[in-house]
Amino acid sequence: MVSRLNPGEVFASDFEVQAVIGTGSMGIVYRAKQVSSGQVVALKLMHPALSADAKAVHRFEREARALMSVHSRHVARVLDTGCDEISGRRWMAMD
Repeated sequence: MVSRLNPGEVFASDFEVQAVIGTGSMGIVYRAKQVSSGQVVALKLMHPALSADAKAVHRFEREARALMSVHSRHVARVLDTGCDEISGRRWMAMD
């Protein structure tokens, strides 16, 4: 079962969820507002079940690092990435 966040819910103490943008095999992407900066971001969260899978975590982190190294107007820029202390879910915030 996929654990979704609801609009208005705050994730990782800094991202207020606004809506679901899309879903995929690795996770769910939300439109969210970063509370600390006021910036609207695409917030990608790993599915909770995958957070315990070391290979999936490595793949998610590799994707974040790869996107951080690309500088193109055609590729979403990763602004930040981390692991939520409460849920243990990996996340990345993108333009």
